[in-house]
Amino acid sequence: MTRRLALAALLFAGCATTSASTTTAPTAAATAADPQADGVEVHTPPPAPPSETRPASPGFGYIYVAGYWEWIGNGYVWHPGRWIQGKADFELVRARYEAKNGAWIFYKPHWKPRQRG
Repeated sequence: MTRRLALAALLFAGCATTSASTTTAPTAAATAADPQADGVEVHTPPPAPPSETRPASPGFGYIYVAGYWEWIGNGYVWHPGRWIQGKADFELVRARYEAKNGAWIFYKPHWKPRQRG
């Protein structure tokens, strides 16, 4: 239960990390200038995520992407967690929801260029 609550907190927090979530290839439509261009407004909060068990990594360079709820049409669709191949010089921004003006805004996962410091 604590694991489920922690995952839900991360999903709603809007964190951007290399362990972001998606089950399909992240959208390439988002640009570095406006990476959240494809936000979708939803009027009901997403359900609590189901419990998932992370399988062993398939190898070096893979990123685990936790499962998430995506709003499609008139309802939520669950995308289970999985391992994906990382991309050199990019970081994966996780799918997330942000509460805004009485609604939820869903942002799809996407790759963004890694900042060099």
